[in-house]
Amino acid sequence: MHSQQLDYFCKVAECGSFSRAAIAIGINQSAVSRHVRNLEESLKAQLFYRNGRGVLLTEVGKRLFDRASRALREIAAAEDEVLNSGKDVVSSVVIGMTPTVSRVLVQPMARQLLSAFPAIKLRFVEGFSGTLVEWLDAGRIDIAILYSGRGSAGMNPELLVKERLCLVASAKEPKLRMKTPAAFLEKVPLILPSRTQGLRQLIEGIALEHNLKLNVIIEADSLGSLLALVKAGLGYTILPAAPIREELARRDVQASLLVQPEVTRTLILATPANRPKVRGLGQIAKVVKKEMKRFGEV
Repeated sequence: MHSQQLDYFCKVAECGSFSRAAIAIGINQSAVSRHVRNLEESLKAQLFYRNGRGVLLTEVGKRLFDRASRALREIAAAEDEVLNSGKDVVSSVVIGMTPTVSRVLVQPMARQLLSAFPAIKLRFVEGFSGTLVEWLDAGRIDIAILYSGRGSAGMNPELLVKERLCLVASAKEPKLRMKTPAAFLEKVPLILPSRTQGLRQLIEGIALEHNLKLNVIIEADSLGSLLALVKAGLGYTILPAAPIREELARRDVQASLLVQPEVTRTLILATPANRPKVRGLGQIAKVVKKEMKRFGEV
């Protein structure tokens, strides 16, 4: 039994399934299953009840989870304390984030980081989740805020917030209700990112699962383009509410929560696992995580 096995075991327990845990960790589901299976074999105990909807902890599993989660928190705290024990803090940091996150958080995040670390040099870059993973692996950025599902063995992911997605239309279109069933997507022309982007893949997956036929009339791979096209009345799009607060307040657009099913995405904070930890990066990550509370809820 070692800490990585316990870490994976706790993540499965928290997520309630091996597939969701694999996404949160950023590795293949088979690897998570193998580590948990090896842990069960070493302890000679069954830790989960497995069913079609996910997993539940056994009584033995519950006791192990309680102790293991406390132990892992202590290990993380000890590591962070040692790394940040000196007076020196990293002098510069490059933070990558998706366009929707940047639109909401770049200003308050910069203000908080400069307040906490007056001598720091900040650089913010934008990219879609797949690009951010590549930049993190290549050492071009120090921290990434991206959507789960685009993991890499070269990163340490941490769950941040879950955002609910909305159907967004021009204010000139017929008034939307507060909540809109996903089946309504069949009835409107859609403006979505291209199929290489995570948001499009999420929507396509939901449409396939619920046998919905989408009418995508325009593809646009930038937030600005999506909003401009929607405001012009050319179609509807799907976005979280947070990055379009100003447009909603000005009544340029209207938004309605998608339900039946509820459509959500999970944001993660990722730091590199394939490079030595930089002194002070943990402190910076704490400020970033605090600011992320503005964006949604776990």
